Amino acid sequence: MNNKKPGWFSRLITILLFNLGVSACIVLSVMGLMEFTAIMALAGCVTALAMGVASFFYVNNRLLLKDIRQNQPRIEQKQYNIEQITKLEECDDALEKVSSIRTFTQQINNFKTQIRRFQKKQASIRTILLQRFSETEMSFQRFDSVVRSIEGVIFTNIKDVIHRLSAFDEEDYLNAKREKLSGQANRNTFTRLSIYDEYIAYAEKEVAENEEFLLKLDMLIAELSKLNTGPDQQKREENVLEEITALIDDTQLYNS
Repeated sequence: MNNKKPGWFSRLITILLFNLGVSACIVLSVMGLMEFTAIMALAGCVTALAMGVASFFYVNNRLLLKDIRQNQPRIEQKQYNIEQITKLEECDDALEKVSSIRTFTQQINNFKTQIRRFQKKQASIRTILLQRFSETEMSFQRFDSVVRSIEGVIFTNIKDVIHRLSAFDEEDYLNAKREKLSGQANRNTFTRLSIYDEYIAYAEKEVAENEEFLLKLDMLIAELSKLNTGPDQQKREENVLEEITALIDDTQLYNS
């Protein structure tokens, strides 16, 4: 059984028949204007003419644009499962899916940049380490373990923000801001703004925390890239590792 809606040909026939009918009414109205001189008859002809012209434009617009409106793609927010994000590189796609939340455009862009910067630094450190150690040596494994721990912290920070954004009602947040600016805010308005401001503050905190770890990686790269491998240099490298380890421990303790 065919349940398809009438196609363009049926719609064209409808438009033609309607326009012929309206055209006939308009012609008769014009003829009436030419023949009648009585006030009531003249008013009736003018009214009929005006209604005919208005109907012509209104119905044609409705019929011609109906298919266009129906065929326009609906903009739907992409859905994702936060549990399916298991590693840092997968965060980039998830961030793209929440990028429609304009309130967090800057933070989302910062996270994307931080992912790329970390991956570049991670590759640099690995290249330097392989010039000095083999992958089986304890020293290589220790440095590599610290870098992987930083990756875990950055991944957790970004994933947590993505998870929170799924609960952020941007429309209500913008309404509350408009209420405040227009002087129509009440206690409920300020409570809503306070809640939403916590979302924003949390995202900014995670961006800043990631920056701190990326800075530590820069320090580590600077030390590892030095040609001097004597006791003093090894001590400086050890100090950087200890700073990073302490920062990781503090972060994990704070977020637990």
